[in-house]
Amino acid sequence: MIVRVLRRYAVSVALALDRLLNAVVGGSDRDTVTARAARARSCGRWWGWALCAILDRLDPGHCAREAARCKPPNDFVNGQKVP
Repeated sequence: MIVRVLRRYAVSVALALDRLLNAVVGGSDRDTVTARAARARSCGRWWGWALCAILDRLDPGHCAREAARCKPPNDFVNGQKVP
């Protein structure tokens, strides 16, 4: 029981840090770095390919799963940030 609660807490903290990092580097605070990288990869951006290659090596299919799970935040249209 305690382990399950701590695991859920750790996942919540990791997700919050992921979203914070995305906001710090200019993305939306409602989006994760992985989802942003997956969209960047689909647009042909080098950094999206590089980050997804690293993440997919650690966890095969990570970027694809995240891209399928997350919809772009409201300030993105077709993978492009709306000013």
